[in-house]
Amino acid sequence: MGVLHGFTTQSREFQSDEIEFLRDFADQAAVALENARLFHEAEERATNLEVLVEITKTVNAALDLNDLFRVTVEQVKRVIPCERCSVYEVDPGQRVISRIYLVDEVEERANRISPSSLKGTEFEHVLEIKKARNIPDTRKDPHPRIQLLAAEGLRSIVNVPILSGGGCIGFLNIASEKADAFAMEQINLLGSVADHLAPAMKNAELYARAKQSGKRLDNFVRSASDGIITVDLEGRITSWNPGAEAMCGCPEKGMLGQDFLRVFPQAAREERERWASMKSGKTVPPFEAVRRRKDGTRVDISLTLSPIQNAEGRLVGISGIQRDITARKGAEEALRNSEARNRAILEAAPDVIITFDENGAIGSFNPAAERIFDLSAPDALGGKIGTLMDSADARRFAAYLRWYLQTGENEVFSLSREVSGRRKDGATFPMNMTVSEVRLEGRRIFTGIIRDLTAHKAIEDRIHQAERMESTGILARGIAHDFGNLLTSIQANLMLALTEMKPANPGFIHLSRLSQAANRAAELVTRLRALGRDLPIQKRRVNLNMELQTVRDLLPAIIPDSIEVEIQPCREICTTQADPVFLQDMLMNLCLNAKDAMPEGGRLSIRIERLLLEAGHPDLGRDMAPGAYDCISVHDSGKGMTQDVRDKIFEPFFTTKGSSKGTGLGLPMVQRIVKEHNGFISI
Repeated sequence: MGVLHGFTTQSREFQSDEIEFLRDFADQAAVALENARLFHEAEERATNLEVLVEITKTVNAALDLNDLFRVTVEQVKRVIPCERCSVYEVDPGQRVISRIYLVDEVEERANRISPSSLKGTEFEHVLEIKKARNIPDTRKDPHPRIQLLAAEGLRSIVNVPILSGGGCIGFLNIASEKADAFAMEQINLLGSVADHLAPAMKNAELYARAKQSGKRLDNFVRSASDGIITVDLEGRITSWNPGAEAMCGCPEKGMLGQDFLRVFPQAAREERERWASMKSGKTVPPFEAVRRRKDGTRVDISLTLSPIQNAEGRLVGISGIQRDITARKGAEEALRNSEARNRAILEAAPDVIITFDENGAIGSFNPAAERIFDLSAPDALGGKIGTLMDSADARRFAAYLRWYLQTGENEVFSLSREVSGRRKDGATFPMNMTVSEVRLEGRRIFTGIIRDLTAHKAIEDRIHQAERMESTGILARGIAHDFGNLLTSIQANLMLALTEMKPANPGFIHLSRLSQAANRAAELVTRLRALGRDLPIQKRRVNLNMELQTVRDLLPAIIPDSIEVEIQPCREICTTQADPVFLQDMLMNLCLNAKDAMPEGGRLSIRIERLLLEAGHPDLGRDMAPGAYDCISVHDSGKGMTQDVRDKIFEPFFTTKGSSKGTGLGLPMVQRIVKEHNGFISI
């Protein structure tokens, strides 16, 4: 421990009793020196413990990584004398150093350092071996990088890993201009700081990620700050940050020293159970809870509890990070409501809506699909989209899908096309299919919107049939008209001849037979004139709005883009007894006339409304009884018609379009359909 020297100016030897005295004095000095050393070590331990507790409190409260590193560097320099102290953050996945915090600067490296380029230096132990590395004298290390540090005047370097989850997420670095400057106790203290720094770095990283968690929570994150609260083992509040003040409406001055469970009695049972779990060494996962502000308003929070340990690792308190998630809860509820509305829309949609993946596997199947394909959703889900088409269309569709996935060219795939659908029983039917794509979480999802064209095709067939019948009727009635005029003359002359001729005349019998033949020919002309005029009305209760929607779907085929179409369904549910086929034919005839009236484009409007026509109402015709009526109005922006034309508009064969464009039978047919439905028509 030391040497006690005794000197004298006298020329003599020390006596035995003097030597014994010096020996006793040396023993006492040794005890005093040992006590002084122990006292000094105790002071150092106390200082180290104080620093470690302070670092523990600080790192538990710090949510910003730069603040966390700054406080750590300041506290380490306070207890360990060194010229340089820095914290390195490591990206374990990329195995690169992503951030360096020095005592006087914060630096984001533009060129990341790869650990493989630092093999043999102190970084290898930190990043690969995950052990602390002490280089007591850099001048004795031959590696070029260490020599660079030595050239800067640094003689001693210590690197301590910051470990989390079995991986190295960073390290603490201290350096001194003195050789062999750091004792093992100081290195161990640095290791304790690193142990406390690791979870704080993870919490800071999670906090930073949470602040960027999504656009729906951006406003909430910007306007809210987390509350940081610490309590001792008795539940007394030991710290209460401004975030907690803002969140709970209680100032720090009034909260310090208060019993947390008394302040928040609604949290007493659950908090007490979680605190007990932490005291027994168990980990408590983050959870959600409800708090009440000072004014009584409710706050939904997300809470993370962490243990506070002293230098010996003994639990001395609990820290809690609470985040206001009231807005997120509201957003989640709004999202659930939105999803519910979307489901309701899908379930109520009259068209088939099916989703499938890039392999053609069906992912969703709405009720309209179940009805049209006569296939339940559970049976359809997971099956191939091609099973809903006939074999030829299924092969073509699969080829389109493969081509699109390989090339990205969607000129063919994205077009709306007509294919042949297949029901569960194998029956086929015409359908129109449009496919679009979305990408969800890296997955390619396709949505197919399908419309059953059976009714559409039937209407088209009826229209074509009506046109053919109309053409045939026109031809027949034209011939009958001219032939009838001739027959009238023949019949009149025969009648005069028979009147003047006596029955005994040999020619009388021949004229009589000729007259009978003329009468039969007249009957045939009458039948020809009536050709195609019978209307096989089959009434049933129909929804006028639905029929209007069907007509709207057919209009693009006959109305050019130069004409703007406006559909105004009835705000009420308008149902009536009618034949939907003739009702649709009537509307199509009116729309065709409107189109012809606007050769250069314009506006076509169809409106359904329920009118209550009382006596004296201007729209109440002379043959109409007062009451409620369903009114269908068709308006166009054409140039209109003269009164002379208007007077003849319902006359058969009357047309202003010329013989090559019109037959003059459209509006008369409309008028007859209206009358067959006991309705009224006006212009």
